[in-house]
Amino acid sequence: MQRSFIFLLVMLLAGCNDTEQSLTSAKQCERHYKAESYQVAARICAESAHAGNINSQWILAYIHLHKLIPDYDYSIAAKWLEEAGDNGHTAAQRELGKMYLWGRGVPRDGELAMKWLKLAAREQDTQAEFFIGILFMGTDGIAADQASAIHWFKKAAARDHEMAINNLAWIYATSPNKSLRNGALAIKLITPLITEKPTASVLLDTLAAAYAENEQYAEAVEVQQKAIANLSDKVASSVRDGYVERLTAYKESRPWRESAPDWESND
Repeated sequence: MQRSFIFLLVMLLAGCNDTEQSLTSAKQCERHYKAESYQVAARICAESAHAGNINSQWILAYIHLHKLIPDYDYSIAAKWLEEAGDNGHTAAQRELGKMYLWGRGVPRDGELAMKWLKLAAREQDTQAEFFIGILFMGTDGIAADQASAIHWFKKAAARDHEMAINNLAWIYATSPNKSLRNGALAIKLITPLITEKPTASVLLDTLAAAYAENEQYAEAVEVQQKAIANLSDKVASSVRDGYVERLTAYKESRPWRESAPDWESND
């Protein structure tokens, strides 16, 4: 009986030591991360991540996801995002959903992207709501459904998500579904954003499309020319070509119609 008691006591003490060591590693992981000692943080975080510490799993994933170390690995980021996401970490769920959306470190998969983003959206994660809207614009495994996209963009827009507001205006201006189009509302939504960022090409592009939907073609041409002039030199040629194609349409007094964006070009 005494031997059994001693054995149990030794096991309990060993467990306590392991727990204390894990907590110590987790604290060191966070401390080195905050100090931007990312190489050291990655090594220490791996220890506490393997021990099941959710915050360490998130930090380790974040280091790899954002290429904070030379030997970053998206597949490692995905592994630890899934571990943390399974443990209820909202940001990890969101970021893993985005990885499946873009196909970084994992195969591109719209259904898995939707699964993880919706888990994060349950916690009212604004970015997750926005990217669910993106999925409903049409991507691998998810059919384009602009009415659903509007629903999710509205959720994110209610918390002042700039691109959610832009995308709402874009759908109202360019949807092939007449019942969803509303040029006046598109102009109303996008104008305040342009007041804050008057040279942002993506916003100007949306305003031009809204003017065209509202049959204000002279204004559409003028604004689209500004959008093109302000494009970065680094923008993909296919993206620039899209801007020019829309300008041609407005010069011919034609509104723009677009159902599913070319994510390969905009990735």
